[in-house]
Amino acid sequence: MATIMAMAPPSYPPAAVVAGVPAQLHLLLASDRRTVSLVRAVRSAGGRILGHEDPQDVIETLSDFLPNLVLVDGLSLAASALAGPLGQRAAIAAFAAHPTAEQVVDLTRLGAVDVLDASLSDDRIALRLLDTAARIAELQLAMRSAERQVGAVATLSARERDVLGHLALGRRTKEIARLLELSPRTVEMHCARLRRRLGVGSLHEAVGLWVRAQPD
Repeated sequence: MATIMAMAPPSYPPAAVVAGVPAQLHLLLASDRRTVSLVRAVRSAGGRILGHEDPQDVIETLSDFLPNLVLVDGLSLAASALAGPLGQRAAIAAFAAHPTAEQVVDLTRLGAVDVLDASLSDDRIALRLLDTAARIAELQLAMRSAERQVGAVATLSARERDVLGHLALGRRTKEIARLLELSPRTVEMHCARLRRRLGVGSLHEAVGLWVRAQPD
């Protein structure tokens, strides 16, 4: 039996949702009994969860659209997961009884998003998983938003890109106007327009997107 239990309630509480994106949780635990009890606790807290018996089953059921968080039983197995294909596609949290501060630090350095004490109650673990997953979702949304803004640079007109390119070189409005044979007022209008089109609040932010959009 690969997948132990799948829970997908129709709605989620604010703790498990960031801008409407629910978290997809996965359990990879040695104990079927603990897996079932944690699945029940996460479901009761409003989460979305799958229980698994092996890493390959987790990989095959990872969501392409939702943030994925996998709770892995054992510190060494969590370290292996972080270094393998699973760690490249999902956030990994470790699950162990009474982990030491040193073990927590070591796993965090390897990329673990959390290290949970298995001696905690199912309800406490469920809430902590949902909180961690919500933070991951928030980060992913911020990254996707930044990617969209960088992509918006390509939608600027040729003149707007010219102006932004000069701004990136540290040139001021009057100098840009002279180089492009435009009036300073026209340059200012291009600056205002490109800010709106990029969805940024300042020319400094616009220049940052321009720099990030340039090929390496």
